[in-house]
Parts: sequence; structure tokens; C-alpha cells
Amino acid sequence: MSSTNQPSTDEIIFNPSNWSYTTEGPMKNLVMLMVSIGMGGGMALAQTVNFDTFKVGEPPPGWTATKTGTGQAKWTVEKDDSAPSKPNLLKQSG
Repeated sequence: MSSTNQPSTDEIIFNPSNWSYTTEGPMKNLVMLMVSIGMGGGMALAQTVNFDTFKVGEPPPGWTATKTGTGQAKWTVEKDDSAPSKPNLLKQSG
């Protein structure tokens, strides 16, 4: 070091205590890109299910019906002409 405690052009300073980490700049952009890719990947795996071949008045076969909160929720396949795929939809009642 020089007499003024400033490094000369020949010295390399390695002092991790002076490093700072922020979410600004390139790191923030990388994180946002990764989140976007993850969300897009999840949407690509989405599946559409219709209930048109299932028996009316019963839950879809192989499904586990459950509830949150209170009450007695009942999940059944029902005929409904307003269903997007006609004629059936999944109904929660109770």
C-alpha cells in the first residue's frame, strides 16, 4: 500500500466485508425471469376436466371430496345446461 493507505494500481483488494448484496439491477431481473418461467411452466401443465361421462348425483370416480370451514359440503356431478362443456358440471352443496 502507499503511504496514504490507498491501494496502488499494482494491488488487488479482497475484502468481503465491503461487499453489499441488493435485489437491484441484474439480480432482480434474474429473479423475476425465474419466477416468470416457473409460473409459465405451471400453466403449461394445467389440465381441463369435464364431467360429461361421469354418473350424475355422485362425486367423480377417484376424487377425494373434502371441505374447509364448517358445514357439510357435498360434491356431486350434476346436469346443467349452462355448463361450459354441456351437459354436466361439478357442484358443491351443503
